[in-house]
Amino acid sequence: MKAILMILLWLPLAVGCKKKNPEPQLPPATQEGKNTFGCLVNGKVWLPEGRTSTFSSNLSILYEPPSFKGGGTSIEANRYRKGEIDQTLALGVDSVAKYGTGSYRLQCVINPPYPTGGVGNFQDHIRGCEYYCNRDGTVLLEGNCKLTKLDLANKIVSGTFAFTLAKLGCDTIKITDGRFDMKLY
Repeated sequence: MKAILMILLWLPLAVGCKKKNPEPQLPPATQEGKNTFGCLVNGKVWLPEGRTSTFSSNLSILYEPPSFKGGGTSIEANRYRKGEIDQTLALGVDSVAKYGTGSYRLQCVINPPYPTGGVGNFQDHIRGCEYYCNRDGTVLLEGNCKLTKLDLANKIVSGTFAFTLAKLGCDTIKITDGRFDMKLY
C-alpha cells in the first residue's frame, strides 16, 4: 500500500517534468546527397531554418556548366525568422568541372591568381552587417572549401569549409566545421 501511495505522490511530479529542447547539432559530414548544410558561426551551431512559404526553400545549390567559370557551384543557406530572412550564408567555388574534388581557396580579390578559387559571404540582416565580397576591398576573407564528392552522374556535391570574414564596423565572423551534402536538381 505504501508503494502505491508513493507512486501516486510522485506521478504528478514525473508527468510535470518537461525535457529541455536539445541543443542544435551539426549534421553528419555525409556524401549521399542528403541536402544537409551546417557550420559553426563564432562557435555556435548555424543551420538553415524556416521559410516564407511552402514553395520557398532555406537551402539551395546551383551548378554552372563548364563553359561558365569552369563549372562553378554555389550554395545559399538562409535562416528565416517571422517570415523574413534573418541571416544568409553563401559559398561559391569556381572551376569544379575542370578540377573536381580537392581544396579550393576562398578569398575576396578582383582577379584571383588561383585557378581554383571561390568566395564565402555572410549577411546578418537584423544587425545590418553584410560581409559580401566585392571589388572595393571593404571585406576581408580567408579560408578554404574542400569538395569531397562531385558526382555529376548521380547529381551529388559534398564538402567541408571554413573561413573568416572581417569588415570595419562589424564583428569578425569565424565560420568553422562547415559541411554540406547536396543533391543537384
